[in-house]
Amino acid sequence: MHSQKHWGAYERPSRRFAPRRANAASATWPPVEFSSTSPRQRISWPRTESRTLGATVATASIWVDADACPNVIKEILFRAADRTGVTVTLVANQHLAIPRVPSLRVLQVTAGFDVADNEIVKRVVPGDLVVTADVPLAAEVIAKGGEALNPRGERYSRDTIRGVLIMRDFMDTMRASGHVGGGPPALTQADRNAFASHLDKWLAGLTKS
Repeated sequence: MHSQKHWGAYERPSRRFAPRRANAASATWPPVEFSSTSPRQRISWPRTESRTLGATVATASIWVDADACPNVIKEILFRAADRTGVTVTLVANQHLAIPRVPSLRVLQVTAGFDVADNEIVKRVVPGDLVVTADVPLAAEVIAKGGEALNPRGERYSRDTIRGVLIMRDFMDTMRASGHVGGGPPALTQADRNAFASHLDKWLAGLTKS
């Protein structure tokens, strides 16, 4: 098992929420997708008994804003993929080594502001879950009928996302004026537990669909 890195402030640079436009770089260099069974993957993962939740697993997927996702949260997702068979795709602008779990995927995009986010928005379908700390990305996912979950365990919804966007923009203004400094606090055990709990609820919902 690979050694864990220390993650502190892991959110990407903030921006105002605005409609996305196609990125020329991603059109010139299409994303590269590969699975955990590719020869490029060298890390093994302790396997548990695998089982399939049902037919809905094939149509509902998890997308991960992987460049900004803490390792400990990725590991929770890896175990969920191994345990349930749900497809988990990590979208990143760099090569990622992932465990040898059949339902794990990596979608590698070119480097650039919002390239990974744009790819997630393009591919997400209603019912999918997106793991991200990026509030504008979460808003676009919800607008498309998907669900969004922050790595800290906060589940975004149609009822809450507007308020979260307003607060985010307010904090951006405060930071720009020098009234607020520093990044978010370190991920806590309570955050991890909240994330795992919401993930389990989402997975359980697949069996009822």
